[in-house]
Amino acid sequence: MGNPYRRLYNTDGNAVVRSARTAADAADWTPNNLSAGEISAGVVAYDVCLDAREWSSVRLYPEFIGTPVGTPSVTVEPLIALDSASGRIWSAMSAVAMNAGKYQDVVTNGHFVAFRITILVLNSTTSVSLHVTGGAKISR
Repeated sequence: MGNPYRRLYNTDGNAVVRSARTAADAADWTPNNLSAGEISAGVVAYDVCLDAREWSSVRLYPEFIGTPVGTPSVTVEPLIALDSASGRIWSAMSAVAMNAGKYQDVVTNGHFVAFRITILVLNSTTSVSLHVTGGAKISR
């Protein structure tokens, strides 16, 4: 069986890590604690995690669907996976805010990463999807 996680195979790669989101996540959201809506839609942890073990950073950008009135924005808290004696835990990093058409580079330091949406302002768009693309690869 291959690696089921989202991956970037080169700097031009693109992966959707959160799809068609219409509201911010709960404060305790992690890939191990998906929302009821995500579970009923068939989303599993693999769908919202990025295997960034080959990357020191990735570029995160929002895709807002629909015609905005004003400036839609999203604030995202990257979560880094850490293994502990009790299993995988998710450590929050500094949140990044983005308007439509903007991006942010997110440090991954070669970990699995997930992205919790803490604030979402749609301004008449219908949803947002979060995309990642290649940033900086880890030098070997």
